[in-house]
Amino acid sequence: MFDYGIYKLTVTSPVQTFTEPITVAEMAAFLRLPDTHPANDDLLLASQIQAAREVAEAHQGRDLVAKQYDLWLDAFPVDVIDVRDPLASVDVFSYKDSDGVTTALVENTDYIVDTVRSCVMPVVDGSWPSATLWPSSAILIRHTTAPPTIDACVLNGIRYLVAGWFEGRLPYVAGESVAEMPMSVRDVFAIGKRWRFA
Repeated sequence: MFDYGIYKLTVTSPVQTFTEPITVAEMAAFLRLPDTHPANDDLLLASQIQAAREVAEAHQGRDLVAKQYDLWLDAFPVDVIDVRDPLASVDVFSYKDSDGVTTALVENTDYIVDTVRSCVMPVVDGSWPSATLWPSSAILIRHTTAPPTIDACVLNGIRYLVAGWFEGRLPYVAGESVAEMPMSVRDVFAIGKRWRFA
């Protein structure tokens, strides 16, 4: 995403867990599995629901569950820093100078958070710090995304994708690539897609 930094989920202990938009019980009911279906099916469905949600997120360009990320940058950009959508909060914003001293920036004093556009920018008539920065990963923006209201079509797309995986045991229709995903699933994931404008 950035040629001057790296994006990754914040390392926490315990590791972050996500509340999926569809439960295993809901998915089992969608598949019309009997109440006595094997427990291993539930484990498989749980992993497939997560994977289908991740496919949907890739198509949507936004998170569908709450997550916390660390964005590490080598340098401040000219103005706006785009972060993951939908942005709920910036939890930590700091930079390390060439002497190894870390300085915390203060929201509404040093920077502004725009949750509508999911970005961070300097305050009005302000600018980013001009300090000489640490050579690599000098800037940390730890931020949390919030789960949006998910369109019914996207939820159905997740259900259809899981059903295809569960019943066919193939990632997609035989012989097709990811780019040639069945049209109905690909199109429903495009609903509500986040568009970024230059």
